Amino acid sequence: MLARFSPLGICVIDLKTGSLDSNFGPNRTNEIDLPAGSPYQPIKHEVINVIAGAATEEYAEDQDTWAKSVVEDLLKKDPPYEVWRGGMAGTISITSKIEDVLPTGLQDKQLEAWRS
Repeated sequence: MLARFSPLGICVIDLKTGSLDSNFGPNRTNEIDLPAGSPYQPIKHEVINVIAGAATEEYAEDQDTWAKSVVEDLLKKDPPYEVWRGGMAGTISITSKIEDVLPTGLQDKQLEAWRS
C-alpha cells in the first residue's frame, strides 16, 4: 500500500500494537461471556482471561512509554513501513516473519492436526 500512495506524497505506516496498560477491563459495564454456540467454548476460560486483560497484564506496556516510542518512530526521516510497539509486539513481529517463510501446506497440516 505504501508504494501506491507515495506518488501522492502520502506515507502509509502499519502500526501494530501489543498489550498496553489501560482501564478497559476495570471500566467494563457488561459481563464477559461467549455466545452459547461459539467455537471457542472449549477454551472459554482462556478467552475470557485475554478479554479481561488478566492474560496480558504482566507484559503490558505503559501508555506514555508506548506513545513516546510510536511518535519517535513516526517522526523519523525515513519511518519504517511497519511499527511494532507495546507488550510482546516484538515477539509477535518475529513470529510473523518466521510464519512467512514456512510453506503454507506445512501450516495447514499443523492447523488440521490441532483441530483433531
